[in-house]
Amino acid sequence: MAGKRKRASSDNAASAGDNTEMEEAPVAVLSECPFKIEYKSPAIKKAIVKKAKQAAAKRQKSTVTSGEAPPKQELDQTVPEDMPATIFTINPKKQWDTLKKYRHFVVGTESFALQEYIFVNHDNIPHGIDITNMDDHKFWVARVLEIRAIDEAHVYLRVYWLYWPEELPGGRAPYHGKKELIASNHMEIIDAMTVSGRANVKHWLELDDEEDLPDLFWRQKFDFPSGTLMEVREHCRCHGYYNPDKMMLGCTHCKNWLHEECIVSSVQEYINEALIAGQDPMSPTVALTSAPKPTANDEDKIVTAPPEATLKKGRGRKSLMEAAVSAAPATPTTPANGKKGGKGKGGKTATPAKQLKEVEEKFEVTVRSDSGSNPVVIVKDLRDGAAGATREVSVVCLLCHNVIS
Repeated sequence: MAGKRKRASSDNAASAGDNTEMEEAPVAVLSECPFKIEYKSPAIKKAIVKKAKQAAAKRQKSTVTSGEAPPKQELDQTVPEDMPATIFTINPKKQWDTLKKYRHFVVGTESFALQEYIFVNHDNIPHGIDITNMDDHKFWVARVLEIRAIDEAHVYLRVYWLYWPEELPGGRAPYHGKKELIASNHMEIIDAMTVSGRANVKHWLELDDEEDLPDLFWRQKFDFPSGTLMEVREHCRCHGYYNPDKMMLGCTHCKNWLHEECIVSSVQEYINEALIAGQDPMSPTVALTSAPKPTANDEDKIVTAPPEATLKKGRGRKSLMEAAVSAAPATPTTPANGKKGGKGKGGKTATPAKQLKEVEEKFEVTVRSDSGSNPVVIVKDLRDGAAGATREVSVVCLLCHNVIS
């Protein structure tokens, strides 16, 4: 994969800080960064790690008597959580090693510190303008690992890039959120004058409890040297992933999370089976879920009034949406990283897309989840003469087959 490109020009000066004795920063002109990252091959990496372990064992013995400090290794330990450590060399090494280290740097009037996330200007966007309302995708995003400087006009940052999903080898996947980034151990040395501002980025752990996500977040990792995109947590009967911009429902019995589109697809399959059997899916005696066959006295009911707008809760975000939205896709979407969907225990054979297309034309299936009440599936009859009648059905877990409350 091609490396990230650097800016060709800049109008702003940067300075390194941390109790330094540097003079006031002169007006700087950005030049091509003279330092490059060279990654070690897997074979060399294995040999270096082995050699480092052997050297560490020797130092442990020798330092007891000599008190010598261990020499610096090329094994980088500042990688994101659970990311493979990176073996690298900075060229020219001698010049880099002579540069003074700092804990923070200043661009304009804004100060930045180690381990902070930054926006990097790569499109000649003028410095000094307010970027608050600008599209974040106009910038690259990075995390500061190391700060070194020759003087206030020549400040360099060793960074790890965070990728926008579109920048990945396979591109954006259906589960990637609009504000999602991918952490990586893709390292580069950049000029501090390319920094446009601080980025508010959070590591989203994707826990079962609902989390309020900031403007930008990451949960997935990309190992740059090997080109491997690491997997994220699987959910639902389809074994797919979770897009935080969409709604999921959690089962209070088996503690699994279900995609809204998978719940809709399951009901559409039951509707199709009813039509094939010559039954009316709008009848309360016809089962539309995997729960025991209902009777006319069950909670399912026929109503004629259209449902009102309802607050649907996603695991990462909350948004006010219309209950009567367009029908979900006929089948669950397979993640773009090549991971195939599968059937859960007791799962049904998928209905052909052509048949489900006919179901969508005759019935609108949506999920309504009001705060303070149990979620329900709403089936609206679109057939001629049906007068828009609707039927409400309890949401049944696709895995344990209990009613979700």
